[in-house]
Amino acid sequence: MRTTATITSKGQVTLPKAVRDQLGSRVVEFIAEGGRIELRAVQSVAGSLATYAKPGATMEEARKATWGQDAGN
Repeated sequence: MRTTATITSKGQVTLPKAVRDQLGSRVVEFIAEGGRIELRAVQSVAGSLATYAKPGATMEEARKATWGQDAGN
């Protein structure tokens, strides 16, 4: 399948329904290699923040360590 989408001024893209239906997940990862961007479904994110958290850190601190200052926006 080949389809197109527009990138908004905020850098957002709405995935076409046909693409969303094939993903089977609401979480995706992007892989950029050799001038191409690949989008892959992530089936499980359980514990994905654990590697960034310090003992006693709050979830917000772990999110910021993972995603930067814009975490949750």
